[in-house]
Amino acid sequence: KEMEHGGGGSLWVNVREATGDGRETREQCIAQAVERLGKDTVVNLHGGRYRDRKGDPHVLSCVREAVVRVVCGGEGGESDDSCARLLRATEQLLFGEDTLQKSHLYVDSLPAVGATGGLRLFAEYMNRFLTPNTPPTPSTHTTSTAKPCIYLSDMTWGNHVQIFESAHVAVRRYPYVNTQRLQLRIADIIHTIDTAPAHSIFLFQPAAHNPTGIDPSELEWKAIGEALLRGGHVPLFDCVFCGIAHGSVEQDVAAVRQLAAMGLEMWVCMSYSKNMGLYGERVGVISVVTKQPKITQRIIDGLDSISQSMGTPSLHGARVVATVLSPPSLRAQWELELRDMAQHIRSLRSALCDALTVHGVPLPLSLDIPPQLTTSGEREAAWQHLRDNTGIFSFTGLDSRQVTLLKEKHHVYLASDGRMSFVNLLGSQIDRLAEAFADVIKDDSVTPTKSTMNTATL
Repeated sequence: KEMEHGGGGSLWVNVREATGDGRETREQCIAQAVERLGKDTVVNLHGGRYRDRKGDPHVLSCVREAVVRVVCGGEGGESDDSCARLLRATEQLLFGEDTLQKSHLYVDSLPAVGATGGLRLFAEYMNRFLTPNTPPTPSTHTTSTAKPCIYLSDMTWGNHVQIFESAHVAVRRYPYVNTQRLQLRIADIIHTIDTAPAHSIFLFQPAAHNPTGIDPSELEWKAIGEALLRGGHVPLFDCVFCGIAHGSVEQDVAAVRQLAAMGLEMWVCMSYSKNMGLYGERVGVISVVTKQPKITQRIIDGLDSISQSMGTPSLHGARVVATVLSPPSLRAQWELELRDMAQHIRSLRSALCDALTVHGVPLPLSLDIPPQLTTSGEREAAWQHLRDNTGIFSFTGLDSRQVTLLKEKHHVYLASDGRMSFVNLLGSQIDRLAEAFADVIKDDSVTPTKSTMNTATL
């Protein structure tokens, strides 16, 4: 009543509390532990932002040089061609020189607020322009009351679901990894694609899958592409770790080029937050590839009309990325630094696998990985998957009880579903981490709860 009559009440009194994923609480808890115990004592296995070997935020030398060139070069005003150079350089990065030309495909792009912003743009485009189960290249707004839908892997980045549901896009799932054996469920993926309604959209991560670290092989991508072609489906690539997974840009976008070479129309959301350390700039690009230039332009016009109300990345960030990528550019230096970043992550993976082997740490009961033999006939390490996975994430198989014990007894922090990140791990912490794993696993007489690994939060 006070509100109705202009009284002292507030419009926001009855606002519901956000449910969230507990990220802020978790980060505060880790920060407090670091302040209390020191950075070397607290083992932080959360996060997706690359850190250097000392655990500090990493600033790439090529980015430093690009910033100097941008600032001292006198580039200014919104009339410069930085955004156009960013878009063309990203398209070349993704598709190479002639992949699209040979497949008779046409690409155009728009700036986006990171890959997340690109995904959100695409989700809103789906909601406004797509009629369910019709080809995703329409010219008018949908008048259907049914929701368009997108297929996500059953284990994926947690924000994927939120991004699409917030745009009123229905989310369906396709199976991805057998969490007991940590093997790609390729037959089940193909079956889901083959039985999906025609012209469905499937989201894929081309390299360094979050949260499993398990990617399809070249032959498996070929089978996925053939299944997508059979159903007239459209892949949407979330390209976040380009260059970091294998230390090679071309290798990390190989799946994108492979499916484009097969003639598939597609969308790609590219981010430079991780591979250039530009989180604060949120530079991203959304690219659409179709068989007709008029349709490509029509889609870009629709996206542009949406992006005007959602914002674009900073012009400064676009200039920096364009300077790194465009000739005469710093791209060669960037690729050298990417190789070093990838090698650092691989070295941490190998060191942890070796330490767990030396300490005789068995796999958690939730994992049932058949023993494999090396080329010399020796039995592989039990934790070999940590060495073999790509990117910054892996699945440990630890259950929520063991994760809690790690935190309370050893000051080791990782996701409750057992997913770990390597970017905050220090080399000096590896032996102690292996001992901590041994402590929570060796006396495990309680059958662990079934894995609930279906989200990953950065």
